[in-house]
Amino acid sequence: MVIQEKDLAGLGGWDCFKEAKTYVAAGSVLKSSCSLLNGADGVLLFTGHVIEGRKKYVCGLKFRTLEDVDNLCRCRRALKEGRICEHSLAVVLHSIREEAKIVDEKLQVTEDEGNTGEFTEEKLLPVIYCEMDNLSNIESILIKFEQSSCDKGSTINQLSKLQKVLDNVAITKGLELNCNRKELGMILQCLRGFRVGFKSNFSEKICSCVISETNARIPLTVQGSTVDNSLVKLSRGDMSGYCFLRLGSALWVLNTELNVLMPIYSETSSDDVLDVLNEILEDPNQESSVLVSVDWLRRNSPIINSLFHMECSDGLIKSLRLLPDKPKLKFRVEGSLKNIEVRAEFIYEKGAIVNDLYENSKLQLLRAHGAKSFARIEELKKSSCEIINSYRWSISGEDNVFSFYAGELDEVIREGKAEVVLGDRFYNVTKRIEKVRPRIKVKEDGGGYFDFELEFIGGKGTKVKENEIRRLLTQGKSSKKSNSGEILALNNRGISELFNGFEVSTIEQSVNEGSVKRKVEAVEAFYAKGLLHDLTDYSGVDDYEDLSPSKFGFSATLKNYQSRGVSWMNARLSQGCGIILADEMGLGKTIQTLALICSAHWLKGPTLIICPTSLIDNWSREIQRFTHDCKILILHGKNRTENFSKVTTSDIIITSYATVVNDSKLYEELNFSLIVADESSYIKNPDTKTFRALSSLNSYAFMALSGTPLENKLLDLWSVMELVNPSYLGYKKDFLQRYSENISESDRLNLKRRVSPFILRRTKEAVLDDLPGKSEQIIHCGLTSKQRKTYDGILRIGKEQLVKFDSEQMDQSSRMEVLTLLLRLRQVSCDSNLVNLGTEDIEKDSSGKIGPMMSILRSSIDSSGKVLIFSQFVGMLRIIKEELKKNEIGYYYLDGSTSRKERDSQVQSFQNDSNGHPVFLISLKAGGYGLNLTAADTVIHFDPWWNPSVENQATDRAHRIGQTKSVHSYKLIAAGTVEEKILKLQERKKGLISVAMNDSEPRMSGLSDDDIKAILS
Repeated sequence: MVIQEKDLAGLGGWDCFKEAKTYVAAGSVLKSSCSLLNGADGVLLFTGHVIEGRKKYVCGLKFRTLEDVDNLCRCRRALKEGRICEHSLAVVLHSIREEAKIVDEKLQVTEDEGNTGEFTEEKLLPVIYCEMDNLSNIESILIKFEQSSCDKGSTINQLSKLQKVLDNVAITKGLELNCNRKELGMILQCLRGFRVGFKSNFSEKICSCVISETNARIPLTVQGSTVDNSLVKLSRGDMSGYCFLRLGSALWVLNTELNVLMPIYSETSSDDVLDVLNEILEDPNQESSVLVSVDWLRRNSPIINSLFHMECSDGLIKSLRLLPDKPKLKFRVEGSLKNIEVRAEFIYEKGAIVNDLYENSKLQLLRAHGAKSFARIEELKKSSCEIINSYRWSISGEDNVFSFYAGELDEVIREGKAEVVLGDRFYNVTKRIEKVRPRIKVKEDGGGYFDFELEFIGGKGTKVKENEIRRLLTQGKSSKKSNSGEILALNNRGISELFNGFEVSTIEQSVNEGSVKRKVEAVEAFYAKGLLHDLTDYSGVDDYEDLSPSKFGFSATLKNYQSRGVSWMNARLSQGCGIILADEMGLGKTIQTLALICSAHWLKGPTLIICPTSLIDNWSREIQRFTHDCKILILHGKNRTENFSKVTTSDIIITSYATVVNDSKLYEELNFSLIVADESSYIKNPDTKTFRALSSLNSYAFMALSGTPLENKLLDLWSVMELVNPSYLGYKKDFLQRYSENISESDRLNLKRRVSPFILRRTKEAVLDDLPGKSEQIIHCGLTSKQRKTYDGILRIGKEQLVKFDSEQMDQSSRMEVLTLLLRLRQVSCDSNLVNLGTEDIEKDSSGKIGPMMSILRSSIDSSGKVLIFSQFVGMLRIIKEELKKNEIGYYYLDGSTSRKERDSQVQSFQNDSNGHPVFLISLKAGGYGLNLTAADTVIHFDPWWNPSVENQATDRAHRIGQTKSVHSYKLIAAGTVEEKILKLQERKKGLISVAMNDSEPRMSGLSDDDIKAILS
């Protein structure tokens, strides 16, 4: 037997082998050795140590033959999936390359003669012999598997999903298949995420096309068609540049410009609904509509929502009353210990069961309903089950059944968000099963550390020692028999994650008669508790100890969620752990912070509040408003250095970020009990002077306030967490390397568990039952003839830059040229005057948005409403000012040049003066922080911004606590321009892990090259 590098690729798969090579190249294999057990006919054993982030794996492989190999690693992949992992492959590869050991002729380890260490798997490209846009018209279609370049082809292993469709025909180079349209659709479903080629009979050129992993959702407008809205019209707009392809009963859409093929619905979608919808899915180049009854639309809304992005007119929103967003989730489980079947049901009001309607969207809509428990079971489906269809699957093998029953299914039951019904057969089997759960006791030792005591107990009181649990996990088993004959079932996945978590967080541990005690730091104790939440019976510190804000004469009345927030913060800060309060804007982060300061008895010294300059007065007013005898010191302005001597005798000190940077030397000798960093976006860049200045401050505890969910922005998250809990997430380079944009699901879950104990994020919808609603409406505005002429002229001039950009021959200078082109196109989309820099007078007929804006304004003012108008272009705000003057409409105005005193005065007048101006013009950047404008009930976004969270922040100036009316938000979008592409980009950005840094700059320099291409395509 000869073991070569290519054999390793066959053991773990090519992707796993590539990761192993990366570990070896990076020096992550600390040592490796190879030994022969039991003589020449025995077992070949490779062992070694591999470093991954902060973890060290003792791992390796035990070879009896090339087909009989044991993995010695205890990583997640090895334990959960029972597969050869990258860590053990790296150890063997390291040993082969560095210390090749030659044993006798029967068992020999060599490197492949002449092997350079590189192993390239053959790549194949399925080529469809037909024009892309002509598939719907051909009955018999030829497919050939041809050799391809690495960047366009797929490995034979990656094409293995096709085996079921092809009746296990081996996929090899030169394989030819003849299929009908329905069979082609099934093949394309298996190739989602990969490329195929199209080749016509009249050309030698192969056109490459990507099969999208996501389904297309086509925009659909819903409008009332009768006076009483008993009939509604469903309309689809012009989709030039697209082509519909019918493959059997399935429908696909082809983007002929980008060569991307996406499914709209599959063979199993509801025929009744599609018989109606197919009328508007014929010719994409023509607008199409169909009339349906409101009752039909209500009844079939789940399947329609999965296929279309529906936009309803205001009058229909209330009358439609579609099925509720959150149906009740039920799981039915039936079978034996050898095999069970699980069926998911989604039950709406009046008992309607919906499941088969979701075949097409692969339960995307169900996931959107927030069923966290269902997502866990979806994860299980990837490796341990046979999928029957989207809502039914089976699990085979005793170990898999036990692990599912004690793990995922038990978590669903404990969570209480879904009903679980066991069939009679499976119920009788489970009567003799005990679920083994960890039990944790936590005790503070008084020195800033916590003692953890861990034991494992079955449902009937049977105790299992930790070393026995570890032995079962190592063997991949999830059950054992107790002395009394009961079957003890383990949650393999959860217990493995628990042990991995302890490996990261434990400072020291001791073993006494099989019982393990661990000591951890306070910050790690909260992380460990988070790991234990769903798995264990837990006794320890109560997060929600009742607190009474009794200091400084605190006079505010807190809402229930605010009181719980104060208790949550206190539990962590009192132990010296930092936190991030990231409640949605408008939920009262300021008042919660003040309540904490006024109730925390561990605060023995002064509190330092650092905020943007524009918020200093706001903090001062709020403190004076809700406290009576609190000593406030403001360190800001020319004479501030004279006041540093008063710091130790003050209760709360307020200063700005810029001031802290300038006075960093003066802060070196000062110690604070608590530091509060308001608007944490100011500290999201670790390479700035601001970040370094705050890092040098001395305090017992540190907290940051943020209005956006930091979990979605990797560098922001690391930076803010590094300030509040230094070193907790490790080195920046290691952190970003591990949690890159292509983060795995396991790493994503690990990161969430790591940071969630220290981030509190609540939304208005979740905690405020009495907050009025918020509606959003997109208004598409046509360009005026003057705008269109200017727009097309700029686009024509910029074609050279676009060609250069598309060819990817971009240096920094060329990229700036394209960004400038994009900026000018966006300006023209607002008003052509914005690019006519040499013209002082405002030309007429220069904006197609002014008319719709004035209509909204007049309607709101006639109803005694007040309006906020946001634009990122100060020049546009000045043009709007002139329009308001011409129409004798009073306004307030705020941009970056407005003084703090003038800003505060205008805000107070807008909020409190019923006879004041009805309109507030605000630049997007200046209006992002610290404004409370609940007097407004209408918000107009004159131009779109690529990051939707920036627009949401602006809208939430009005939609926050204190608002008594519904808030209507309008986006004005110039039709046929880059603004429509930006709107699409907004939808995509909502799901990204990493969001660019510079999201307030008009040049949009934070956009990636792919983002810019998408907008300018």
